[in-house]
Amino acid sequence: MRPLAILLLPALIAFAPAVSAQPAPVSPQARDMDESGNDPASLLRQAQSSLAAGRIAPTHVLLERAETRLLTRSELASEPSRRDRSADITAIAEARAALTRGDRTSAATRIGVALASVTAPPPAPMPMMTPAPAPGPVAPLQPWSPLAPR
Repeated sequence: MRPLAILLLPALIAFAPAVSAQPAPVSPQARDMDESGNDPASLLRQAQSSLAAGRIAPTHVLLERAETRLLTRSELASEPSRRDRSADITAIAEARAALTRGDRTSAATRIGVALASVTAPPPAPMPMMTPAPAPGPVAPLQPWSPLAPR
């Protein structure tokens, strides 16, 4: 098996730069959008308008789509400043539950809360903590002896 690996090594090296190339950076706004350009904030605005017009079924669908966008969007580990979206998702779920109960006022309030949260800027990154200074020199430990005076 090893002779085959040695024979294939030049081919692997030739294709390695194409495989290991870094993808182009993607903005957070672009990552939140799908092919049709429906990001969670746009879907929530559409849901607000639909609810104001009294169209309950389309509002419910728009809320489901906004919730799905928030649940399925990818997160990069290199972006520690990205906010936790669980409050946004909870607000949308509460708006959907209010619609199911027929409570339009509560649904409109929860949609507004979710929209304000989704459109808020991400939190500032946490400042780096400086390590505490190392303690000064410490006296060496003396060997212990059970016969030594205390």
